Amino acid sequence: MENIHGRFKPLTTFGILFFHAVAGYAVYRMFTTGYSTAAWALLILMHILRTIGTTDGYHRFLTHGAFKAKPVFARAILGLGALQIQGGADWEENHTQHHTRTDMPGDPHRPSEYGGGLWGLVWAHVGWTFFVVLPPLGYFKPAPSPEKARLLEWQEHWYK
Repeated sequence: MENIHGRFKPLTTFGILFFHAVAGYAVYRMFTTGYSTAAWALLILMHILRTIGTTDGYHRFLTHGAFKAKPVFARAILGLGALQIQGGADWEENHTQHHTRTDMPGDPHRPSEYGGGLWGLVWAHVGWTFFVVLPPLGYFKPAPSPEKARLLEWQEHWYK
């Protein structure tokens, strides 16, 4: 098994753990002190915006190039994607690697890359977000277009 676990990302890890701790506390407070309709509306709105950012921005726009967007819209949708706290432009690199190596050694979402079983499930679901995943030997990813490269640079600048 090839080691695909690269440099640990402490800020991303802290962000994800902190977000989940706050969410857990919010659920606790909801059951102990009640909740408001505005709080539920904000929760649903944020979930929808973050999902659009990840599915449409990171996945369809960056990884697959499924549509073209004007720079203002592209930056807005990438900003929404950043709300998921799963990484900036490295998310796109990681996911492109996943699509080119699906269920093969070097697929960053493959449970057996981290030994299978429960730890493999954790790795495939969220563990990959805690590391800069290393591409397998011989993996080649084409350079992005100049427009896409500028967007990725912009996002990396603001994401970190």
